[in-house]
Amino acid sequence: MANPPACGVLLMNTGTPDAPTPNAVASYLLKFLSDPNVVSSHRLAWWFILRFVVVPRRKEASAEKYRTIWTPEGSPIVLQHQALARALDAQFAEEFGPGRVVVRTAMNYGQPDVLSVCRELKRMGVRELLVLPTYPQAANSTTKASAARVGEAIHRARWNVRCEVIANYHRSPSYAKAIAASLLNAGFDPNGDDKLLLSFHSVPLEHLEAGDTYEREVGASALAIVDELELDRKRWTIGYQSPFGDPSKWLQPYSQDILERWGAIGADRVFFVCPGFAADCLETLYDIPADLLPAYERGCAESGTTGSFVGVPCLGKTKAHVKVLADVVRPRLKELLDE
Repeated sequence: MANPPACGVLLMNTGTPDAPTPNAVASYLLKFLSDPNVVSSHRLAWWFILRFVVVPRRKEASAEKYRTIWTPEGSPIVLQHQALARALDAQFAEEFGPGRVVVRTAMNYGQPDVLSVCRELKRMGVRELLVLPTYPQAANSTTKASAARVGEAIHRARWNVRCEVIANYHRSPSYAKAIAASLLNAGFDPNGDDKLLLSFHSVPLEHLEAGDTYEREVGASALAIVDELELDRKRWTIGYQSPFGDPSKWLQPYSQDILERWGAIGADRVFFVCPGFAADCLETLYDIPADLLPAYERGCAESGTTGSFVGVPCLGKTKAHVKVLADVVRPRLKELLDE
């Protein structure tokens, strides 16, 4: 009989609805926006607002957005994470021997759900669990939420396992190199006049005021990426996108405003990359063409220029991304396997 895996690696992300339908979106939004790490409003008041105002108003429009990005196989972000898990599983089997490490993925508010995956790993006999939320920059609403979800799932599964959460990987050299390489592969010219906008998901200002390190980690990531490109400071900037609710209460400047301004001053070619998103999702596949590109086009119309907008895909299931995640996990994995 084969020995059980010594270590499990769990990739985690936010997830999506189970289907691009109003009912599935409503269920997803209720779970996502009920998490106190995501929305920290007064719980009882927010419960009524969420259930009777927010979800009824948003479910139809959100379902339509998801329909535009859905594939015959399902949700893009889930499919890409499953592919990453398979690739990492094969990578670690080659490095450490077959069956010593098992890699799975789980979504905080969707499928595959965290509890089911934890129960599967428990049945397999996993004794050590390394959790990697696939958010390079830690935030309360992402990494902290993932840690809470997996902790709850381990408790509910009655699983006696030692669990460690890798909080972030924004300082990983592999990560900065991979983002820089993706820009070069898309045609970005470090020695030319191309403009670069590094766009990250915005977060509530109240989270930052409560000690969230997200903004600081975004800055460190951006500096590492542009250092790889040896890029002059005048050529790049940081923006934030996809706020929920009152935009004045979220981290700025907004990418939409930067793009419109760049178009208005006649920036000929703009490269747009989202280093904080592990895989393409609603915020990239829908928001970029629907909201962000039109902002640049409005600016170009104002300046009388045509301009060129180049959206760079997220790392997704690429070999470069597999290397990034393997490099992040490997040092601790070696220590655990050697114990």
